[in-house]
Amino acid sequence: MATLKLNSYELFTQSENNKPEFGTGVPSGTVLQVRTDLKTIGNTGDDADIQSTPITATTFATGYTTNSLSITPYFSTSKILLMFNGMIEHSNATNQGFEVYFAKDSIQLLTSGGNKNANMFVYTGGTGTQQYQPVSTSYDFIAGQTSSMILSVVITKYSGTGTVNLQHDGTHHLIVMEIAA
Repeated sequence: MATLKLNSYELFTQSENNKPEFGTGVPSGTVLQVRTDLKTIGNTGDDADIQSTPITATTFATGYTTNSLSITPYFSTSKILLMFNGMIEHSNATNQGFEVYFAKDSIQLLTSGGNKNANMFVYTGGTGTQQYQPVSTSYDFIAGQTSSMILSVVITKYSGTGTVNLQHDGTHHLIVMEIAA
């Protein structure tokens, strides 16, 4: 097996199947891998630009998972960066809102902070209006493992009347990066 070193830093090693793998001397801040999950929400029916199934769940445990992907970190010390972009629509809302959560293996990642510990919260008070909200949020954490993990985005309805739908236009995108520590 071959090893590529720069001075005493091991940058790459050779795997059993002759593929290069990152070594322990990879510089901090190096992007080791990127995974993406791009979803285009269905556009059928009378409301051609929204998903026909509204989001009704109000808790993380029963929330709607919009994006999900699997990643196997190279190093347990790596930082995992999650980024989510999308669009959510509220119809006939009265004191309406929604929350966006990041999850690792179906467990909520943010465990301290707010009332429900959402990564993003949008409250759209008002009466009987239709509102479109662009959603963009991010979060990072230390991998803590070198085994496969499933990362996902969960969306819930906050409260109030009306419906919350995922917007078709523009799609929803989850981007996950592993960054060397």
